[in-house]
Amino acid sequence: MTKPEPMILFDHIIATPTPVEAVFAFVSNHQNYALWFPGVIGIRSDDSLPHGTVGKTYQETIRLPSGREKCIAIPVVESVPPARFVTEGRFPPLHPRMEMTLERCADGGTSLRWCFMSRNRSRLGRMLIGLAIRPMLRKRSRIAARQLSSHLATLSGD
Repeated sequence: MTKPEPMILFDHIIATPTPVEAVFAFVSNHQNYALWFPGVIGIRSDDSLPHGTVGKTYQETIRLPSGREKCIAIPVVESVPPARFVTEGRFPPLHPRMEMTLERCADGGTSLRWCFMSRNRSRLGRMLIGLAIRPMLRKRSRIAARQLSSHLATLSGD
């Protein structure tokens, strides 16, 4: 029996006039995530590896919907500068995976596809995530996409 594919919780495309190398440098420094994603209280590097390096791990402190704070290990599992950056959080039962895929646009800007999913494989877990977590994450992600777009625009000088 094959395992189900990761469950997409949200998927956004962000267009920015910022060159792809600058966008990659910003998003592959996962400490910047706290600047634009609601509910993330802080992020610190767990090691001295350069940002955007496979194996680099961050400790991300988030505020749960209950109001509690939780610290999650977030390792970089794939990094192909300046085209792709992927992390997978150690946070059961969500088992989050974030993928950022970047493409250079003809006008010199960047198209960034930002996809967030759950790697939970159980039928019950997926159902609960879909009912309880996905709506909250989608709401936060719409705010985050606007904030990320604003941060990226400042990098281009626009």
